[in-house]
Amino acid sequence: MINTFEDDNAYIGAKWLMSLIRQRGLHVKHLIRVIHRATGASHYVVILRDGRYLCDCCMDTNLGLVCRHFFILWVTIQDLPFHLSFIRARWYQDPEMDIRSLSAVSKQRTILPEHLRLDLNPIPRPRFCLALSKNVPKAQVVTSQASNPTETLPAREVFHEIQTAIRPLMTHVHTREQVDDLLHSLGEIRYVSKSQGLQ
Repeated sequence: MINTFEDDNAYIGAKWLMSLIRQRGLHVKHLIRVIHRATGASHYVVILRDGRYLCDCCMDTNLGLVCRHFFILWVTIQDLPFHLSFIRARWYQDPEMDIRSLSAVSKQRTILPEHLRLDLNPIPRPRFCLALSKNVPKAQVVTSQASNPTETLPAREVFHEIQTAIRPLMTHVHTREQVDDLLHSLGEIRYVSKSQGLQ
């Protein structure tokens, strides 16, 4: 079966991906855009300073497998390491295998474990730091980089952009009262927007 790459869409937006990286306290070494020549589909691959990577297709995080976008970079960028730790242990024949003793490889050479500068630990969960309070400061408005401001965006991109913007408001919401307060505040914003003709 030949993959025509017709479904080669980003799973999350680039802004959301960068927000997740910031929330986890990770540091970006390279941000690379990979474009499929035939379809024009593009993906952002982030190479972290510690040698790990993330892609906006989320194959690495959702399935625990290395995506084709990383492998395009792997064959293109000299000394970009690939290590078995990029694949989740559930895919190994022996999930208890000690991968720390294994060498990494780049397209040109093998990188021995003692020379490997690669974090073999899983990427940490997000650390949200803004608490919900009655006096939430105004969020910094980030405008879309779309070529046409009235262009219709894909639903997934809209969802992730909005999630990025409101996630800090939701980090410490645990009770019904806090949920009601947040919904009331969002309702007031919508009411003000409608009354000012900004919807």
